[in-house]
Amino acid sequence: MRRSGIAIVCAVAALLQLHLLQMASGNLANNLPDWINTVWNRQGWPGYRSRVLGVGLIKLAGGDMRAYMIVTGVALFIAGLLAWRLAGALGLGILHAAFAVFASPWFSPWDMFEPAIFLAFVVLVVEEKSWRWFVALFAVSIFNLQTAMWIPLWMVLTGVGL
Repeated sequence: MRRSGIAIVCAVAALLQLHLLQMASGNLANNLPDWINTVWNRQGWPGYRSRVLGVGLIKLAGGDMRAYMIVTGVALFIAGLLAWRLAGALGLGILHAAFAVFASPWFSPWDMFEPAIFLAFVVLVVEEKSWRWFVALFAVSIFNLQTAMWIPLWMVLTGVGL
């Protein structure tokens, strides 16, 4: 399949997933302002906050439900392309099946980029990319969740030969 065809398939899968997310998360529109205030305005959440990537992009895109869906769609599209790169149509199917099972009703704005970041990490490992790629991914992913700490751990373990 050509690259444009793969991109179209990934976009359609992301749009279908957005529709499923809307149907399954009826209270999402009511929770979104609270989530943004919790992370962005530091209300009710003391201490370190690494979960600003998704929330920041939503706030930048307008801070409403439409912005949430656009940013989530972009994240799903990126994750879909990475899943296809790893395992073709099967990878895309597994990604979206897992997303459909685990995403709602526990889906928060900071969760949307986690599949894409994890898949990017796996692609870098499988393709044995230079350490610079891992550092760049870490620089972005540290603003999402603490799971970004697996990236430097991988770099240390591979550096010492484990």
